[in-house]
Amino acid sequence: MMMFSRLLAASCAAFVLSVLAPVTAHAGPTVTLSGPASVTAGARFTVDVRAADVADLYAYQFDLGFDSAMFRLDGAQEGAFLASAGPTLFDPGTVAGEPGTLSFLFATLLGPTAGVDGDGILATLHFTSLAVGSSVFELGNLVLLDAALNDIPATIGQLAVTAVPEPASWALMLAGGALLVLRRRHPAGAGRVHA
Repeated sequence: MMMFSRLLAASCAAFVLSVLAPVTAHAGPTVTLSGPASVTAGARFTVDVRAADVADLYAYQFDLGFDSAMFRLDGAQEGAFLASAGPTLFDPGTVAGEPGTLSFLFATLLGPTAGVDGDGILATLHFTSLAVGSSVFELGNLVLLDAALNDIPATIGQLAVTAVPEPASWALMLAGGALLVLRRRHPAGAGRVHA
């Protein structure tokens, strides 16, 4: 009987703890930017616009802000996520102004069909690094719609990218610095014997 009482008490305690345990909150849909944190000045790189935890996504639209003195947008292409549900209409948007804005990139499914669920790439953006420094890529004016054309609220993210000098530039700077140090230690004409 004593063993049964202990087992019953342990079971009750486990049940109470499971009911009172904190529930993990579901973050909901997100749209983020993924790409390299660091690139070489003059290099080409891509930034993916990713959706996560979406349900019934039928259409999307967004703007992207970036520093056009540091980065040049070379093009945009549709990701495979939305197109996995059927034919789409995609528009890569337009680039204008300083500090650089890609405006009104959008895609939509065509015809009466359900939207996509889950995670995937909405668009891939192709950039060239123009100068050394750091900048932030930021999403704006994000609109996600379901198949009934209702808004899907989502959290958006940003991406910081640093452009660094080419390795050859670093090597040249280090070699030049080493020569300056050596020259300072051994000035021209030092150590010569004059008769």
